[in-house]
Amino acid sequence: MSKYSRLGKNVSLMFLGNIGSKVLTFLMLPFYTSQLSVGDYGTIDLIQVYVTLLTGIVTCCLTEAIFVFPKNQLLIKQKSYFTSGFLFSLGALLLTWVIFVVLVNLLHLVAYNGIFVEYNTCIFLTICVTYFQSYTQQFVRSIGKIKIYVISGIVLTLSTVLLSLLLLPLWGITGYIYTMIFASFITSIYTMLAGKEYEYFSLKWLSKEKLCEMLKYSIPMIPNSVMWWVLSTLNRPLLEHYSGIDSVGILAVANKFPMLLTMVYGVFTYSWQISVLEEFKSEGYKMFYNRIFRILLVVLSFFLLGITLLSRPLIEMMTTSGYYEAWLYVPLLSLSVVFSNLAGFVGTNFLATKESKYYFNLAYCYAMLENVNKALIYFNRAWALDASDKDCEKAINLLISKNKKAL
Repeated sequence: MSKYSRLGKNVSLMFLGNIGSKVLTFLMLPFYTSQLSVGDYGTIDLIQVYVTLLTGIVTCCLTEAIFVFPKNQLLIKQKSYFTSGFLFSLGALLLTWVIFVVLVNLLHLVAYNGIFVEYNTCIFLTICVTYFQSYTQQFVRSIGKIKIYVISGIVLTLSTVLLSLLLLPLWGITGYIYTMIFASFITSIYTMLAGKEYEYFSLKWLSKEKLCEMLKYSIPMIPNSVMWWVLSTLNRPLLEHYSGIDSVGILAVANKFPMLLTMVYGVFTYSWQISVLEEFKSEGYKMFYNRIFRILLVVLSFFLLGITLLSRPLIEMMTTSGYYEAWLYVPLLSLSVVFSNLAGFVGTNFLATKESKYYFNLAYCYAMLENVNKALIYFNRAWALDASDKDCEKAINLLISKNKKAL
């Protein structure tokens, strides 16, 4: 099978399991906005923001490593990677619960009663189930069981839709939170059973060497993960503080439309990563890469134009009056998503090379353009791939220092 055929097959499977299912979730927007107030919708968005930030930190971004390291390895090594990562994750999450209890009590002492404190148990449970859902899915993708990975996406969506229809009318925002938790749990169980991942788990396959190998790769990615969170979602807690929770709800609805672009790219990029890892060293890879880039640019531009033109009538048709102003923010948010996706496409080459110099050079270019945020992101990526690179560390400290002085 040619490289184009393999990529096309993987994209088709991802489309069936992800785009179709996520479009169904998008079409649920009228139901969600009719059952939840603007403030409730903002609260849910904030909970998801905290989950996104903390999941990578407390689990050391192991979902990144569990896709990269088992791929194309002997069966015994795949079992060792899976077992070692799984047990480490359990320990990390137990420690996180202890930290949560202590932190919440301290916040109560200083009379802080924000979303994090009010919903701390829900946030922790969501972190647990979301992480293991991602861990099991990334592993089956790594070992080549793409159909199971695709079906798991369908299971997640159907579980979310059915549980939402059942629980939201009964319990409102609490019902939505239970929906997120149970849907991810059901998906994790399905993926583990269908992919027979239980056959990859045994204490006898626990390997300190394999765990350290994965952590050496994933831990330096934590600063990069945090930086992306700061750039993409820090505005939610700030909006809550300065403008109120309703503003967060408006932004959450506006973000649903650019997320259609992210869905299209997300389906492609999961398949593209597999092709890059398989074809990177093959003859004709450069031509393959350039052709795919041009196709991606055309597709994203087409979707950008469509979303921009249709955002206002769609929002007015799919939501209640409290959400109507969200259409004003859709065009700019969509454009930023296009640029972000194109940057992600370029970054897949570095996944295959595992060399940090490319990120370093890209960060240097952004620094020369005085784009400090972008420079910090790519310096952190370079440092993630080579933690011994003192030049990266110096560059990051210099930019942070310069930024503080500017403020």
